[in-house]
Amino acid sequence: NYALDAATSAYSNVAIGHNAGTAMTDNARNIAIGHNAFAAANGGENYNVAVGHSALAAEAAGAVGCVAVGYEALQDQNVASANNVAVGYQAALNLTSGTDSVYMGYLAGGVGVITGDNNVVVGKEAGKAATEMNQSVIIGTGASKTGTNRARGNTVIGYNAGNDIAGDGDVSGVLDNGDNNVIVGASAGANVSSGYSNVLLGAGAGSGLEGNHNNVAIGWNALDAANSALENYNIAIGSNAMGNETSGADYCVAIGAQALATQDGNVINTVIGGLAGAELVNGTGNTLVGYEAGNQLDAGEAWNTFIGHGAGSNADGAANNTFVGAVAGGLGVATGNDNVAVGYGAGYDLTSGASNVLIGRDAGVNITTAGSVIAIGHGALDAATTSAFTSGAVAIGTNAATNATIAPNMTAIGYRALENQVSGTSCTAIGYDAGRYSVYNSNTLVGSAAGQNLGGGSHNVAIGVDAFKGATFSDATCDYNNDPTITHNANAAIVAGLVVTGTGIPAGSKISSITDSTHFELNQATTGGNVVDGTLTFYTNAGAYNVAIGDNALDAATTANSNIAIGFNAGGAITEGASNIAIGYGALDAANGVGSGAESYNVAIGRDAMTAETTGAQHCTAVGYRALLSQNGNVKNTAIGALAG
Repeated sequence: NYALDAATSAYSNVAIGHNAGTAMTDNARNIAIGHNAFAAANGGENYNVAVGHSALAAEAAGAVGCVAVGYEALQDQNVASANNVAVGYQAALNLTSGTDSVYMGYLAGGVGVITGDNNVVVGKEAGKAATEMNQSVIIGTGASKTGTNRARGNTVIGYNAGNDIAGDGDVSGVLDNGDNNVIVGASAGANVSSGYSNVLLGAGAGSGLEGNHNNVAIGWNALDAANSALENYNIAIGSNAMGNETSGADYCVAIGAQALATQDGNVINTVIGGLAGAELVNGTGNTLVGYEAGNQLDAGEAWNTFIGHGAGSNADGAANNTFVGAVAGGLGVATGNDNVAVGYGAGYDLTSGASNVLIGRDAGVNITTAGSVIAIGHGALDAATTSAFTSGAVAIGTNAATNATIAPNMTAIGYRALENQVSGTSCTAIGYDAGRYSVYNSNTLVGSAAGQNLGGGSHNVAIGVDAFKGATFSDATCDYNNDPTITHNANAAIVAGLVVTGTGIPAGSKISSITDSTHFELNQATTGGNVVDGTLTFYTNAGAYNVAIGDNALDAATTANSNIAIGFNAGGAITEGASNIAIGYGALDAANGVGSGAESYNVAIGRDAMTAETTGAQHCTAVGYRALLSQNGNVKNTAIGALAG
């Protein structure tokens, strides 16, 4: 009844149902199906579709191209150029002047008096209480359902997502107060009310946020506990990232599953990696990057920088540390402060050790309680462990002091410097291979290969290329098998005290005793299994209390002691001589006596002074250019002056 009953020049309309299109006069190409559908349209409303009881029932302002499908869909719309689409039971029921929008679903936009424009709302009860909402996309059952959404620029997708968005209805001013949020995921941002400019992606992401702003939370329950306006400018990406934060943290970055999962403090941390910083509570100023980086920091630890897979993964109570590299500072329960460990495995076992600088793969890898150590280079000081180093050891260079375990006050600078030393103390070696095979204490060796083959010598000073270098010999008839006993062909050169190296010979090995002409005992067992006819190298320089300054000075010494040789090749041939002073280029450089025939207690000062002596002279004094130049005998002369004697 009464369908199209007021039509005058109306054409191409379809009206089915009681009062359907009942007021249309000159309208064209409309479809009105249902009781009271499109009932108020009375002129100028064209190209509309209204299907359902009271669909578009109030429209009389000249709307064109609207679609309302469902019981009371767009029932209250009455605005020109509306261009709205509403599909569903009471979809956009109370929309009055809003335009250019789409509402689809049961009660979508259904009870609020909608005046906002340019919205897309899809889902059962989505945007149900919206009023002045503008430029927003709301998709999902119950999405933005409860709040009287007066905000603009929001994208909300997911069941119950953005449920409480409110806003202030300001469409021209600054984007704030509920504006400009992106919320995607079931219950994501469910309590956001006046919060703005948040990006929340994932089920439960940012679900507790209210007035917070400028946060990014991506992942299941990321930043989900934050519940006031205090947590702002944070980035939480990953399942449960920053999931416990409620105490006002700003500018934090947590990227990775469980990253900063336990944090709850007004702090600023940057964490990237699965489980990185997972137990940190209220420490601040930490930067943790890598899987499990710093994941045992569990209280107020602060100002740590851990970068690398597992870097500082067991640190607990530590502060002011920098660990960079996969598993750097990674195994030990590091409680010490002020450490720097850079490189794969650097400082791997650190516990209470503090103020260490460890740079390079495996640098200081076994240090636990040692402190104030500097180890720079692949394998530098990588055998050191405990507080025996608290006096401060320095090792710089690949494999510098790589076998040292108890060597306080050590300084080793240069490739393989003091490489073979295990337990010597107060040694200084600077230069390529300086003191490489030295095992005893209190040597100072400066220069490429200075004291390289020193072996068992102690309290020596050698400065210069090859200064006090020492000699070696090898034996290729050695048999051993995980035991200190070495069997070999008879060799009179093999004597007690010599330092030994070779396959399966641990660092710091020396001959502790001679059993007989074909057997000797090392001070420790060999490793690596059975060796037959192995080649071992023996280091004959066991001198002590010598000073050698200059290239090749005292470089042939074996048991020489208490000599001073300064100058190129000064005392260069001395092997067993004692208490000589040779100062000058070539001074006493031929003396090579052994046993009772060793040149001792001589003073040769000046270029080539006593340069020819090889016959066991003792207590001679030659001071001056080429003084006692030609002497070669077991004599006791004194010559002072250029060419004297």
